[in-house]
Amino acid sequence: MEVEWSFCQNTSIEMDKGMTIQKPSLRIAEARELDWTVRADALGVHKVSVNLSGHRFPKNVIVSDGRLARVSPHSVNSSVWGAILNPGTEPIAENSFLKRIEIRYPSRSIDLFGLKIHWLIVFFVLTTIVAFAFKRMFKVEILRGFQLKINQSLVTNRTSQKSIMRDLLPGVLSLLSAVPVGISDLFINETFTDRPERAVMIIGVLFAILFILPPAVYLISKRRLASPWRLGLILIATISVLLVSVYIYWVSSFVLFPADILTWSEGDFVNDILKFRLSYPLYSAQVNNDSFTYSPGSRLLTYFLAWLSGNGTSIPFYRMIQVVYTLLAAGISMFCCRKLVDITFPGRQSGDSKLWVFAWLPLFFLIGTNS
Repeated sequence: MEVEWSFCQNTSIEMDKGMTIQKPSLRIAEARELDWTVRADALGVHKVSVNLSGHRFPKNVIVSDGRLARVSPHSVNSSVWGAILNPGTEPIAENSFLKRIEIRYPSRSIDLFGLKIHWLIVFFVLTTIVAFAFKRMFKVEILRGFQLKINQSLVTNRTSQKSIMRDLLPGVLSLLSAVPVGISDLFINETFTDRPERAVMIIGVLFAILFILPPAVYLISKRRLASPWRLGLILIATISVLLVSVYIYWVSSFVLFPADILTWSEGDFVNDILKFRLSYPLYSAQVNNDSFTYSPGSRLLTYFLAWLSGNGTSIPFYRMIQVVYTLLAAGISMFCCRKLVDITFPGRQSGDSKLWVFAWLPLFFLIGTNS
């Protein structure tokens, strides 16, 4: 609840029998906010009233067992924008010293194959599928005029786009091939927890086989036509994949650690997300010493992606998103190198570029992770 701070001294909250106050009010002077922690004891629509200096402000709280129910989490000052964002709730008078009442409901998610997915993602995917499935029935052509106008430019660009995607595929496959190797490392170490030297020996034999296999296959298939520099490139790509698998094994325990204490920046990173969730200013007075010096874009985007997936408060999920950021950065670096090679060697063979991509993407990923 956001309120003029001078009126906060005589404030209380009342609710019906289906709700219980668990903790006394928490007063946040910087945000001009009062918070209560309550528990729902029965399903249904419950009445809550905030008593502020002799004035009563009612609010409905919806308690459901998982079924769909219409909720209105915010009551704000009466305005056009407030009415659009918060339909179905009675606005607070403009001249009131109470600015906002908020009920923090848990986010809605849908279980799909064991994953909790935000309902907006499911809605978007289903809407797109249904729209394309029934477009012929309703005789709808999507962007037909626009496609006719840019048809020529699309034809000229499709060739280069397809070439880029064909070159990207080997790099993606090389990274994906590191995943089962990393999982194998985890399984071997967990199996031989009491005998670590045995686990190291088995992993060493596995890596030796994987290191020898790709160049051996190349030499057997090409024989006398084998190129030394291509053989060297295959060895570099193989080493890169094995190093990525080691990184996956090493970083998995850190990614899944459920606390923001592993690096100096994690506390400030998560702190900004918490401030955003609580509508607290990201940048406050210097005396508070609670502002992160970097721009908040990465934190807000990370929270938005986690919120869409139904994991808005999961620190391990935040770290997984950071790994995805590194993958994207490695992909951009690979495209830059590919462009430089295109400019320097315009007549190169397509097979050579694919071999380079096999090595580029894993190497750039390792560089991006400082590993």
